[in-house]
Amino acid sequence: MKSTLLFVIVCVFTANYSVAEDIKPLVYLSGNNSKVSKQFYERITNADEMAKVWAQHLGTSKDDYYRPMFEVDFDRCMVVAILRGKQIQVRQVEVNSISVQKDSLIVRFTEFGYSIGATDKMPETEYKYPYVFVVLPKTDKEIVLVAGQPIKGRKPTTNWQEIVRLRADGTKRQPVQVKSDN
Repeated sequence: MKSTLLFVIVCVFTANYSVAEDIKPLVYLSGNNSKVSKQFYERITNADEMAKVWAQHLGTSKDDYYRPMFEVDFDRCMVVAILRGKQIQVRQVEVNSISVQKDSLIVRFTEFGYSIGATDKMPETEYKYPYVFVVLPKTDKEIVLVAGQPIKGRKPTTNWQEIVRLRADGTKRQPVQVKSDN
């Protein structure tokens, strides 16, 4: 049995953000085969938290994961986990932009989907469980996750909806209105 090992060693520097700057993630890992069936969002700042979330993502226990997780230097970095739960016809989650604001980082993302046509009874194989793990330089700023609704034939996405705010202290805050780019 061939196993694939993904090591991501990142974070050479600590974040020194200026206001109203767009940044790129250091790396992100995305797909549609998570075992998490309900939407789940987490700010991960240490290896123990990462092991717990990774095990949930794989549908196993922290002590029994069947494939290794990627490594992150949590002294300099953090991970934002976006697990979208059971969705229909979604290939992956795409990170569109990360904007640095005075007190927050706004992470905009969309689900990258496809269509086979609508039916009353969708086969179970068409249900997907999209996710993305985003590695960013460590910051104490609030992380604001904003999902985009694709507009047919147009890119970039312009209809945005705030999903959750992830605070540095580990608490989450319900959405408030975020202005559209337009």
